[in-house]
Amino acid sequence: EPMQPFPNLDCAAVTFTTGGGCSCDTKIGGSVVSIEDGYDPATDTLACPGCAGLGITATFDTATGVLHLTGDVTMEAYTQAMKSVVFTSTSGAGTSRRLTYNYGRAMYSTATGHFYEYYPKNSVNCNTAGNCHWDD
Repeated sequence: EPMQPFPNLDCAAVTFTTGGGCSCDTKIGGSVVSIEDGYDPATDTLACPGCAGLGITATFDTATGVLHLTGDVTMEAYTQAMKSVVFTSTSGAGTSRRLTYNYGRAMYSTATGHFYEYYPKNSVNCNTAGNCHWDD
């Protein structure tokens, strides 16, 4: 049976650490939810049944266990989307999973304490100095 792991998320309770004047009304281009620990690609999935109604497209990457949420909507809309994310597993093993929720494109790893950003191969441009940027 699907499990809704984060049903009580409240955008007003989020601490914004960017210092750039972010608020629940700030528009962002995406968010990610990942199965960070214990992911089994044969049995585990994440879905966002409430995303379409919020103007957000949800795409689950079975290779990585990452649910990509995209759409030019507010932090509040992404908060509502993340509240509707459901985790489903057909595994009967009872293995624990750790889900990570991130505003924006970067993913925070609780295992390393670092942020990571996924770039599809065909959309990254790097110069000879190693400076890269993502073409939207």
